[in-house]
Amino acid sequence: MPIRSTSGQGGRRGGGSSPGSVNPSVSRPGYTSSGRRQEFNASRSGTGKMPPPSAPLKPKPTPPPPPGGGGTGKNATPPAKPAANPNTPAKKTEPKPPELRYPLGEWDKKQDFIMFTVLTYGKKEFSGKDFGFTNRLSTATDQPIIILPIQGKITDQNLVNWSGQTMNPIQIAAAGLSKDFIETGTLKKETLEKFKEGITDPLVRRRINLMFAEKAASATGLLSRLEGAIANPNLELLFQGPELRQFSFTFFMSARSEKEATAIRNIIRRFKQNMAPQTTSTNIFLKSPNIFKVEYKTPPSGLHPSINRIKECALTNLSVDYTPGGTYSTYNDAKKTMTAYSMTLQFQELEPVFAGDYTKVNQDEIGF
Repeated sequence: MPIRSTSGQGGRRGGGSSPGSVNPSVSRPGYTSSGRRQEFNASRSGTGKMPPPSAPLKPKPTPPPPPGGGGTGKNATPPAKPAANPNTPAKKTEPKPPELRYPLGEWDKKQDFIMFTVLTYGKKEFSGKDFGFTNRLSTATDQPIIILPIQGKITDQNLVNWSGQTMNPIQIAAAGLSKDFIETGTLKKETLEKFKEGITDPLVRRRINLMFAEKAASATGLLSRLEGAIANPNLELLFQGPELRQFSFTFFMSARSEKEATAIRNIIRRFKQNMAPQTTSTNIFLKSPNIFKVEYKTPPSGLHPSINRIKECALTNLSVDYTPGGTYSTYNDAKKTMTAYSMTLQFQELEPVFAGDYTKVNQDEIGF
């Protein structure tokens, strides 16, 4: 059968040694002795049939590797992995919570930021063991977290209530007698003797009588007018209780794109909506508004160690200035977005800060 070479030279089957002849020692039809592929010209042959291809060679089967791996060179196999236990529960990957942020982009991976998380107001129960309440367990909602840049002015103010208290001698004596009676059910003889000794002096008796007259007549300053003296008030600065801290944040936002304009509107709406009280089906009672967890963050470690921490807060005041530049100005988008917004948030912690809270923070951090 005549053939056509890809190199342009032809030949005829036989024992010739022309450059295009087929070497009969090669068992693969369609290739020359030099390994060049040939094209069969079936249209010029008498029968119009292609020559049958030779039977392909069957490769030797490779023995399976041992269970622990083995072999060398190309036959090397890694050790076999242990079979998965069907009773082992698969690890659940918690989905990343949705986010609202200004400005848009992943700038928070390289820059410190402040994060607001919306929580449901947790309830408390009576704790009979210590005559108090159980800890409040607030849970996160499915609402997006809000990420904003840290403002230029960061301050905190820890407060404790101390005030001056007075107690005159008659009040002290009465308190001592009452304490003894409550503790023992009777009046101690020693207490009565000390009280009698204190009023044996005629001047003391006179002034005590004037004090009683002052109380009976509601005549303030009677003792000072008549005797030029007052009862010792025993003034002392005494601890009255903790104070709840307040925090104020102001954010200036100006949209640079339509997506950023939408983000700004949603951020303002989220704060407004979650600070509002919630109605019930009967409207007899109102439910508490949602609360917030406010955190200063620094990538990639997490909480900022050099700025104060903040406990769970209620948003008590929110004000928005829609014209911070002093003139009314909007963009030409479909929502007529304002060119700038200034949002001020006023938070107050739900619980005071106690000394024990600092034991939960590393010693080299500021804490609360």
